[in-house]
Amino acid sequence: MDRQHGWDDRLARDAMAVLGDLALWEMAPPRWANVARILDRLDSALTAGDPVALREAVTDLEIAGPVRLTLIGARPVTGVSQPILELRNALVHRLTPDSPTAPTPEDDSADRQAR
Repeated sequence: MDRQHGWDDRLARDAMAVLGDLALWEMAPPRWANVARILDRLDSALTAGDPVALREAVTDLEIAGPVRLTLIGARPVTGVSQPILELRNALVHRLTPDSPTAPTPEDDSADRQAR
């Protein structure tokens, strides 16, 4: 993770864990719409290099997951849709240390040298 922006390994692990779980979730469509909005916020936080917004989005995503209790008459649940899965996969790719788009320690030192 890019420590220049205040990100640390724990934040990266937390994000990767919840993104990994997301692929297995089954929820009603309105809950998936909320997940899509949170993933957009997570993507924006990564792009902006904002660790506070990233932490908030990860926390919100953890809370947005499926609930164990199903109410009588509740909407049927579905798995993750293709657009949400594609955004999730792109985020995982960006957060993976071996990814060419992931921030690296070299990027951090190059930024400092440019200043």
